Amino acid sequence: MKIVYSSSVVHVGVKFPHSVEKDRAMLHLLSVSFKDFKRFHKHVRVHENVFEGTHCLEWTGFKTEKGYGYFCTGSKKAGTYKCNRAHRWIFAATVEPIKGDNQIHHKCDNEWCVNVAHHKQVTNAENDFFKWQSIRAALALAR
Repeated sequence: MKIVYSSSVVHVGVKFPHSVEKDRAMLHLLSVSFKDFKRFHKHVRVHENVFEGTHCLEWTGFKTEKGYGYFCTGSKKAGTYKCNRAHRWIFAATVEPIKGDNQIHHKCDNEWCVNVAHHKQVTNAENDFFKWQSIRAALALAR
């Protein structure tokens, strides 16, 4: 397995041509600081779980009681301090803004995973349906 770390992005198994200047320009457009983006990736490790040909990227930073990673950005002094679930922050920073009260579904069923290739933006109803499918599959395996 090959891990490629460009100036701001961890990609497992595939090398994408990035330059520091392009990454910084992209992050600037998304209102994400390059410093926060690099700091985010210090809390990520490759997990053995493989979903659709790519490894989960596991959040190793702070986790809530429900198991979701939390990532804080900004400055308390400047009044810009904000904490988000890590998988939501990276999805919004690299894929697309999260619409309204939409959820980010973990297709890999690993709530620690921050690999955006394993995430899908869904409505609350869709997310509840996917959760129920996962529970049913787990119960079927336990029989």
